[in-house]
Amino acid sequence: MKINGNILAALVLAFAVSAASKAPLLFRFTRTLPVQSSGWVKVPVDPVTRGHMTPDGRDLRLYDPSGEEVGYQLLSSPVSKGAAEARAMAVTEAAGGWNLDFDLGPEVTAHDAFRFEFSNHVAAQGCRLFSSAGGSSWKPLAAGDLFRLGEAKDLAETVLAYSPSSDRYLRLWWPKGAGFPDVRNASVLKAALPMEPPQRLGLSFQPCEKSAGTNGYFISLPGPGVPLRGLDLRWSGPEAAAYRLYVAGEGVWNVVAEGTLALGEKGAARVTLSVDEAPEGRLKLELSAGTARPPVLEEVFGEFEPQWLLFTAQQSGLYLLAYGNAGLAPPRYPAAAPPVALGAMALVSPGPEKAQPMPEAPARSAGPGAPMPKQPFSASWPVVTAAKPGQLIRLEIPGEVYDVAQPSLGDLRISCEGRQVPYVLYSAPSPALVTALRGVAPAPAGSGKSEVSLPLPQKSLPLSSIEMSSNASVFERSVEVSGQQADARPGMEDRASATLAYGDFVCPGQGELPCRLGLCIYGTRGLSGLRVVFSDGDNPPLPSLDISVWRRRHVLIFFLPAGEARLLAGAPLLGRPLYDIASLQEQLLSLPAEIATLGGLEGARAAEPTAVKWALAAIFAIAGLVLAVLLARLIKHSPQS
Repeated sequence: MKINGNILAALVLAFAVSAASKAPLLFRFTRTLPVQSSGWVKVPVDPVTRGHMTPDGRDLRLYDPSGEEVGYQLLSSPVSKGAAEARAMAVTEAAGGWNLDFDLGPEVTAHDAFRFEFSNHVAAQGCRLFSSAGGSSWKPLAAGDLFRLGEAKDLAETVLAYSPSSDRYLRLWWPKGAGFPDVRNASVLKAALPMEPPQRLGLSFQPCEKSAGTNGYFISLPGPGVPLRGLDLRWSGPEAAAYRLYVAGEGVWNVVAEGTLALGEKGAARVTLSVDEAPEGRLKLELSAGTARPPVLEEVFGEFEPQWLLFTAQQSGLYLLAYGNAGLAPPRYPAAAPPVALGAMALVSPGPEKAQPMPEAPARSAGPGAPMPKQPFSASWPVVTAAKPGQLIRLEIPGEVYDVAQPSLGDLRISCEGRQVPYVLYSAPSPALVTALRGVAPAPAGSGKSEVSLPLPQKSLPLSSIEMSSNASVFERSVEVSGQQADARPGMEDRASATLAYGDFVCPGQGELPCRLGLCIYGTRGLSGLRVVFSDGDNPPLPSLDISVWRRRHVLIFFLPAGEARLLAGAPLLGRPLYDIASLQEQLLSLPAEIATLGGLEGARAAEPTAVKWALAAIFAIAGLVLAVLLARLIKHSPQS
């Protein structure tokens, strides 16, 4: 789409800094910096501030007391990670098992995980790890299951994580039921060594799907670009709990940490994370104590990697940080290393964050862009929101839209008074729950198999994954997931099914958390339901299962026009729109937006342009006339009986 030159110029003007006044314009957030003297200055960038910037920090600007822009460097504290050998000292018989003692050496550094490699394929339930500074007095460090059922990554768990410790000696209690441990090697993972202490922030959370004995929660993060180092959890109920933590990516929940936690002296338990990238959006947490009454989460605190803004102050006075702006090019500042160490720089703590509404830019009040395409649309929904014209809007696409729109969503249009409203189409990393079954027993399906059927609420949802969990004891099942075509004829359902995923559902033993299998099922369209088949062999079907189906989440980001806005879909031949605003996706996602929903579905007549309706009427009239002429000729030349 080609944007009017005046509108584009106004958009650029609205997202710029006035050179004449040398003062920040249209920044959503500001913070003051009281600098006492000239020289190098370091400013801590807290997670909330970082979350209000664009992921790459390109919208951050610094101004001196006279309004001149000041160059800066934005950096994270370096950390060092690695492994250190744990030398085996002795193996002694103990009550119910064996004690394996290890020495980390006299120059031990802080460590937060024990990696125990063994060659035999076993499942050791309830292993316990202890530590000692001198090798005589031992204290509990961690507990969990260790197993190796195969060489694949998802068939082995050989690491016990714990809070950072500097103790030299470790003792692993290995249960006798798992057999004598055939040690391949042992090591500890070095804990992160930050240059500065982590920054702590309380996080909001809300309950999500739960099963028998397990509570689930979504934990909200401050925003993209904020590296998360760990979580402190507080819960009510039992002192110890098993946990499983997920990070979202590409519409799938991926497990990043699991194990057993115990509330410490301060009533909190620590989860140490090792995530390559800063997680975006939210996390998912499961808590269980192996009882009918699972732990209830009370508080969550996140610890984030420290980030710093460094600059040279030419004068004392009140400096200004400004951020929360879309459309700015990244600044070009010198990247030379500071001549002084970070610890020797003057520390300046910023004042409280001041938020202000984004002023209405001329481009937003000038109305929508190009005219609507001439193709007819089969569905229309009014956009419902309490926002004012010119405000940034976030509209999550509900399930019913997928049944009408193209699989690529390329035919979506936002219409206002016959013209298009430019938007950004964003695929969120965290999935949306489609359907869930709790405590279901698979039905026998003949030939040593059992199955579960899951109907879907809409036929064209962009499914992304299926998760299943069970509290049953030791088992191993091959699993096949297939999709049932929505247009299958009665009696032809088997021929209309298509295999979507295979997997092996393996449980090494009954623990406090249910055993879990997650499978990706991308690229599914036109399905009325899913069928999950378990190969039981000579075993009975699993007694109880929890199954959840997830889909991708798509979000439209746009500026609300002055007139009535509608979402249109259902134009099979329409191509994907090309809007200039799409280049601002990452910046717009970092800005606060008002939430919008869709009203009731309306038919094609409300969505079709008047010219198209008249054209269709003319086509039908001509077609009827041609058929009438052909019928008259057939009657005239038909043979007499």
